[in-house]
Amino acid sequence: MNRTLCRCRDCESVYAARKPTDQPVRIIGTDAGCPCGSDALYEMTRGSFSKLDESAT
Repeated sequence: MNRTLCRCRDCESVYAARKPTDQPVRIIGTDAGCPCGSDALYEMTRGSFSKLDESAT
C-alpha cells in the first residue's frame, strides 16, 4: 500500500490518501469518499503538485 495525495473531482479538496495495490485511492482515516459527498477521487501526480504551487502564489 502506498501513501499519496488525492483530489476530489467535484470540490477540488486535497487529502492525504492511501493507494492499495489494484484498488482505487482512498482518503486516509475513512472508507467513504470526500466529505462533500463525492466518491470521485483521483491520485495526484507530479504535475498536479505544480498546479497547487502555482495557485498558492
